[in-house]
Amino acid sequence: MKALALKWLIQEVPLKQINIPKSLENNARAKEDRLDKEVASDFALAMAAGDIFPRVVLLERGKEKIILGGNHRIAAIEELHAETLEAYLISTDDEKALGLLPRILNRGHGIPQERKEAIGHAIYAMKEFGIDVEEAAALFSIARTTIQQTSRAQELRVELKKAAINDAVITDSTLLKLSPIKNEIVRNSAARLLVEYSVSGEMAKTFLEEVGQEKRSEANQMAVIAKWQNAVPKRTEGEPAKSNRKLPIRTRFLIALGSLEKLLRGKCSLANLQITTTHEQATVRPRTAKVGKAMSSLAKI
Repeated sequence: MKALALKWLIQEVPLKQINIPKSLENNARAKEDRLDKEVASDFALAMAAGDIFPRVVLLERGKEKIILGGNHRIAAIEELHAETLEAYLISTDDEKALGLLPRILNRGHGIPQERKEAIGHAIYAMKEFGIDVEEAAALFSIARTTIQQTSRAQELRVELKKAAINDAVITDSTLLKLSPIKNEIVRNSAARLLVEYSVSGEMAKTFLEEVGQEKRSEANQMAVIAKWQNAVPKRTEGEPAKSNRKLPIRTRFLIALGSLEKLLRGKCSLANLQITTTHEQATVRPRTAKVGKAMSSLAKI
């Protein structure tokens, strides 16, 4: 409450003044089932045994009180047939505070809020109340970069849906690697390949990095995508989107060759490849010679 500059009183409040149905709609939790009766019963047993729980937070609306934080604690107190409880009482019409406070309170009290849910609340707070990412990170105890990355992934999912691309089979981590591709045509084409050819994990990372390196023109980036379309087997009808099948040796060779070609472009020394220590160079040179000999033989066939 201090973070939102709210003033409060500590007061004994009759339970009959609390509007329970309205309190369950305080948006503290994203889940449809916002009151877990088992948890409330566990809280009641702990309270009866003498355990100390944080005070609930109530919003005063005339004679009516609405729970901003503590639905499960109130349910537990009701189960113990208590008539009153000691609570933090606040009175405000600040929409920002009323929107944020229930979400913030559940990060520290009651049922532990899932991390994913907390990130969702942080992003909602940024969009709805105009707070910046630094403030959202502090309020919800989530890393700034996590909020930014998740927000960008959500925005990208919306864009892919508009292009009729099944984003559900693309993980957030892969979406974040897709995000730096600014050209919409290229980005959507790359996303379709990820979905239709079941490209994921390290292979998706390699593919997207290779597309991203071709910044000179849309044509060059589309050529990379076309190369991968020819190299990777398309997912068959009914096959799971995230297949664990092993890629054919032809496909693995073409992907490795493309990656090596990109990596070595313009780098003609071990130093340029950041192989600098005597030990590293002594290890790499014979292996490079061996691979080079094999590649030379292939080139002559």
